[in-house]
Amino acid sequence: MKKPFYILAAVLAAGCVVCASGCKSSFKNLAVLSSNWYSGTGYDGFQPTICKDHESFTEVVGAEKITYKVTHEPLSESYRNKYYSVSYGDGATYTTEFYADKFNAESISGFPAEYKTAYAEAGAITAYYYRTELIIPEVTFTLKANKSHEEQTEVFKNENHIVTESWFLSVKDYLRPLYSKQTVKSVSPNMLQPSELKDGAAYKKYDRVYENFYSYSGSAVTTVTTDNLAQGEQTKTAEVSLAKAKNSLFDLNMLDILARAQNLATGSGLSQLVSLYIPKSGKIENFNFAGSTAALVNGEDELKQLKSDLETKLGVKGLYIPNDSGLQTVAVSFHYNNKHSGGSQTYWFAAINDKRNNTGRATMLKLSQPISYNLGAVSYTLESFESTLWNG
Repeated sequence: MKKPFYILAAVLAAGCVVCASGCKSSFKNLAVLSSNWYSGTGYDGFQPTICKDHESFTEVVGAEKITYKVTHEPLSESYRNKYYSVSYGDGATYTTEFYADKFNAESISGFPAEYKTAYAEAGAITAYYYRTELIIPEVTFTLKANKSHEEQTEVFKNENHIVTESWFLSVKDYLRPLYSKQTVKSVSPNMLQPSELKDGAAYKKYDRVYENFYSYSGSAVTTVTTDNLAQGEQTKTAEVSLAKAKNSLFDLNMLDILARAQNLATGSGLSQLVSLYIPKSGKIENFNFAGSTAALVNGEDELKQLKSDLETKLGVKGLYIPNDSGLQTVAVSFHYNNKHSGGSQTYWFAAINDKRNNTGRATMLKLSQPISYNLGAVSYTLESFESTLWNG
């Protein structure tokens, strides 16, 4: 499912290779990925220090835990939605947690019995675990005045909370997904030109849980959807074949890490096609990561100030060493179905200047997501670290 508040936007291409076993001589684009969260980006397995069961794993070093400040940015007046607007109150945050641990399908309630045999035969499985939490304490919808009604406003407090969890293998196995869960409680924009400020018109309320159980081979996924607001049947189960994916397939909930695994060397070109499984629709969709020259923020003074703030925050954690060039960043835009029209989701990472001594660990510095229906964008900007992968 797409995260409410934004529309995933468009993407282009990797090289064609013969698909692995099970594809019957068809062709498939296999993604070129790197472990950019390590000092040596070419290491395609799990570094001991990132593994939760290793003796060096501590509360300070091992897992990466970062908090991002979340802000809403309206469009310029000429492009802004003329019928209604959305704005956020203070205190919105996005937190991420990333490490590796033992994955046990048996310990996850609801894992399909027909999948468990292959997991058991695989023996001990180490996998990455990535968790995100988006909390927006207050969202305000304002329906603008027209000939039929005066301006109307509705404020929603503590009704926007999204948590994702995902387990997936290492770069050596193309970050193949094993399991994910998304818990969504939100009030989201619903249409371009609403006539009323109510559920189903200007906004739509969601209270759902999506669980995705992947077969160990990666050939199928079973999604269990629970809609807590549905009348009648609240839980639905569907199995989807993944055999027809045209590219390396990934789970939507691991998108931040997938973006981080792209070619993030300074000045390098980037264009890579990937397939994502979208649980809301039960479909496989094709997207492209593309290199971008976008600046972190508009305005020379604003950019200078933001880079200075980020240099300080990264430097305290050993993720930035002062130099004459200052903090180098690389932007990665994310597009849907090879089309670059409209807004795109864009990531900014600390650039990789040395693949063998990757000081910045390609830390995500900022994420910008366009909001549907010309209602602006939401930005996540690095605020603070709780712990890092520094020794990885």
